[in-house]
Amino acid sequence: MLTQLKKGYEKLSAVDLFSPAIFFPFVLFCYHLFGNIFDHSRSDVFGLKYSTYPLIIVALVVYYVVYYFVNKKKVMLPSISAPWFYKLFYLGVSVLTVVGLLSLIYLFSTGQIGILDESIRRNINPKLNFLSAFFWFGYLILITEYITKKQLSQKAAIKVLVLSSIFVLALYVLIGYRTNLFMIVFTLVLFFHYSFRRFSFRVVAIMLIVISVAFSAFGHMRVANEDKTVAFNKAPVQAVKLDNKTKTAIAKTKEMPEWFKTVTAEFVNGKIVLGRIIEYTHTNGTMHGELHLSAFKTVLPGENSSPRSIVTDKVNHFSENGIPVTREGRTTTPSLLGQLFLDGGYILLIIGIAFISFLLTAIYNKLKATNQSHYKISYAFITTLLVICVHTGLLDVIFFIFFVGMLFYSLIKKQVSIETK
Repeated sequence: MLTQLKKGYEKLSAVDLFSPAIFFPFVLFCYHLFGNIFDHSRSDVFGLKYSTYPLIIVALVVYYVVYYFVNKKKVMLPSISAPWFYKLFYLGVSVLTVVGLLSLIYLFSTGQIGILDESIRRNINPKLNFLSAFFWFGYLILITEYITKKQLSQKAAIKVLVLSSIFVLALYVLIGYRTNLFMIVFTLVLFFHYSFRRFSFRVVAIMLIVISVAFSAFGHMRVANEDKTVAFNKAPVQAVKLDNKTKTAIAKTKEMPEWFKTVTAEFVNGKIVLGRIIEYTHTNGTMHGELHLSAFKTVLPGENSSPRSIVTDKVNHFSENGIPVTREGRTTTPSLLGQLFLDGGYILLIIGIAFISFLLTAIYNKLKATNQSHYKISYAFITTLLVICVHTGLLDVIFFIFFVGMLFYSLIKKQVSIETK
């Protein structure tokens, strides 16, 4: 029995756990499954009426159907072999990286350090916050290019990668946004996996647990340490109508240990928001593309509602007992499935998941065929971004720009490729 288990573990460890066949669909499935498993009456507080399982099942079926055909046909992204395109891209990234660093310096010099309090983090200058993100995006491309071009030994390359990453991560810890930190950490983890040494099943499992708990705890810490004397942090008093079922659900949630609520909060919140989105579409229909359009309107002159503010309005509108899903002054992350379903129902859900499956598989096939470093960082970045979007959705213009930028980077065909040994 032990011998069979050992052989099974060895076979599992030989599988590339970050491949498009496993990693993204596994995270998508676990995120929504955990939201249902660890609910413990929390969704009953908001009176959810619809199951989220139909959307999860449809998404996974579509993903694997597309993956099967793309992988079977060995479809790969096309390549652009024009040297000027690479030079122009590299120059553009270098300039934006400098702009991002200058924006960060100005933010810190003016006291906009989000980690100090939630009221500061939520009111950081949006333009500077937007520009500051270019620093870590550019860093990921430039540091991997540097390691490849300099032909550093594995030990030297890892040393440069780790030390520079600690510095960059420290800067974004001060800003207080988890998404930036997750993008940097996990993109480099995947790049390390494909460039230096593949992680075993045990290491990947431990890594996922530790990172998930750490980021949940980071989010909890921000809320727990809010300065309640600041008006922005005070929860407004709302008129509520509690029936016996709601009172019972609230009592059950209070019985849960605080650590358990902290660790599972993101999963359960995702289920609650998705459930409310389903309820909204059943009553009012979909938004017919208006949600995605609103993301681009935020960079236009004049007052425009952010897509997450729109989602907040939709999910709170159905609060029959007066208990809001998202408190006033905060915004709501719709999840990837919620974003697609709210804007276009099952049709947009199928199109969106099919595109994701095609893209990840096509880039991965290119990575395996060439083993070039820019395909490694492109696949690592886009996979990480889409994994984060499982919870947040892809509604930030800055991340859409990064997504398109990294997609262009994956289209570059380098004339000479010298990989790190």
